[in-house]
Order: sequence, then C-alpha cells, then structure tokens
Amino acid sequence: MTATADRLVKKGYVERYRDEEDRRVIRLGLTHKGRVLFRAHRAFHNMMVKGFLKDMNDEELKVVRKALRNLEDFLDEHA
Repeated sequence: MTATADRLVKKGYVERYRDEEDRRVIRLGLTHKGRVLFRAHRAFHNMMVKGFLKDMNDEELKVVRKALRNLEDFLDEHA
C-alpha cells in the first residue's frame, strides 16, 4: 500500500497529511491534478458502461445485473 501511495504522491495525484487528533495517522487527499484525472476517468468509465449496455433489452440487462451481483458476492467471500 505504501509503494502505491508513494507513486501517486510522486506523480502529483495525491498528497499526504497528518491527522490533527492523532499524529501517527497519515491521510491521503487528492490534489487538483488528482481530482482532474479522477473526473476524466469517471467520464470515460460512464461512456464505456453506456456503450457496453447499449441496445440491450430488459431481459439482457437483468442478466447483466445478476452476473454483477454474483461477481460482487464472490469477491466479498474471497477477499
């Protein structure tokens, strides 16, 4: 986890700051650059999902929802 945080700090996407109440705790927050990247990624992700689900009928969408719930349940059980 620390190595990942270090890379994000080095790239300028996040910054570390100490907790005001417990100085042992170090928190991460998005920088302006990180917020811009997050918004761009969110927009791309939304476009991708819309493209993936395009032209599916209600029954097909129901199957996709069920498959995603099954995947989520599996990951919860094995994480």
